[in-house]
Amino acid sequence: MRRSLITIAVVLIVGHAGRIVDGVELVGAARWQATVAAGRPAPLALDGQTAVLPKDHLGREYLLIITIGNSSHRRFLPTIFTAGPYVHFARVGATLELVADTRGLAFRPNTAPRIIGTFPITGETSKALHFTFHGSNIAGLAPTTVHLRSQLTGNGWATIETVEQLTDEDGPITRVVRYTLKEPPTPDFQALVVPAELRHRYFTMDRFLPSWEVPMELAMRWEIRRPISFSISPNTPLAYRAAIREGALAWNAAFGREVVTVDVAPAGVTPGDPRYNLIQWVEDDGLVLARGESVADPLTGQIIYAMVEIASGWAILSSAESRALEMTSADGSTMSLEGLQSAVRCTHDVAQFSLDPLHAVVQQLGTDKRQALAEQRLRAVVMHEIGHVLGLRHNFAGSLDTAFTQEADAEDLASLLEGTRLPGAPLPSSSIMDYLPLQDDVRMDRIGKYDEAAIAWLYGITASSTDLAELRFCTDDHLATAKDVPEEPKIADCQRYDHGMEPIGRY
Repeated sequence: MRRSLITIAVVLIVGHAGRIVDGVELVGAARWQATVAAGRPAPLALDGQTAVLPKDHLGREYLLIITIGNSSHRRFLPTIFTAGPYVHFARVGATLELVADTRGLAFRPNTAPRIIGTFPITGETSKALHFTFHGSNIAGLAPTTVHLRSQLTGNGWATIETVEQLTDEDGPITRVVRYTLKEPPTPDFQALVVPAELRHRYFTMDRFLPSWEVPMELAMRWEIRRPISFSISPNTPLAYRAAIREGALAWNAAFGREVVTVDVAPAGVTPGDPRYNLIQWVEDDGLVLARGESVADPLTGQIIYAMVEIASGWAILSSAESRALEMTSADGSTMSLEGLQSAVRCTHDVAQFSLDPLHAVVQQLGTDKRQALAEQRLRAVVMHEIGHVLGLRHNFAGSLDTAFTQEADAEDLASLLEGTRLPGAPLPSSSIMDYLPLQDDVRMDRIGKYDEAAIAWLYGITASSTDLAELRFCTDDHLATAKDVPEEPKIADCQRYDHGMEPIGRY
């Protein structure tokens, strides 16, 4: 076993509004970054190489989010983990425990709370506990050495960034990780129970509350009385920012108004910063992989935080080496944390694109046309991943729900390559949540009719699901390869990367 160098950033956001009496005196005004806006105090502060927790924050509920934001591994995407239920700090002798409750969990309503992390207490005053990350254990990460590097604070939250060294079977690595404790969101948010006939179409949370007779599945969705704001990461190349922005904004067509907004995050913003729902550019031309991740309130399903990661291999169509690079695209890094749930809603790994016959044609195009196709490909993948963090699951039947004949399809593709394809041309799938071959992906210039109907029901734009039910649908659970859900019926023509109403005709 070799030692690994791990960088860990801890984001802690308070659960309930509370007042720290003379809190600044605990560590000095220069170190304590004061509360903003409505006046909820930051729950943690740094005092040299120790962290400080006000005693009146013991027992308060938080939402835990852990973001591993960077790694020295060449192929690594930022990854979010959550505890699932709420967590709180509890003192047990000389140890501070971070405890996950089980309130509201559908299948474990009477299970004892579990410990997510432990921290040695190094000192205390009448109003606060001082604790260290040396000798701590957080979701199975037990670093041997820790350096507390920096802190951010906001309205009821604090970020502590640490540099940690520990033993790892993969050898020496460096990671940036942020642990987020976020206050329960809007108290008047209306939870949406998803009926059985629609449950496969949306990301849901199984919950059991005391007032319910049976467990219910709550939809994961945003509060849309205010904008859903995404920020393009500052390392994103200027040439691709417009395409990424347009891909995210395309979802406003489903809402019928401006709900989704997009800006560019300030320089220095990195994954796990709770102030930004990032669309994170990952610089790796050999990686054609994208992911959507979201975190929701465990009792209501309200989405409170999201991140989309786009590897730069999606844009490599503009390079003459794209075919060779994409043949090596399938080794995106993954990891797990003990006792925590991954927030990943989709891992879109498109090594299959390396076999797409359109690649040979693309390499014969001029630079400008290749660049235009690369930008359209980015729009499509951003639309797909934003769809996930809005709450939609895959729909692999979208390609079967199109009116394209093989002749019309060939003519449409030719017009695209010639640069004469008109806006509003028929789409090769009824859903951007499909997995499509390259020749179809680059023609998905807007969301499909399925996507509009799915958003309309999820966000209460329409109370009826009739339009939705009439559109063809299947998802991951229905694939013949979905061995982890044997109870779900498999659908023979539920396929990824198929093409048109008669996909066998492609071959």
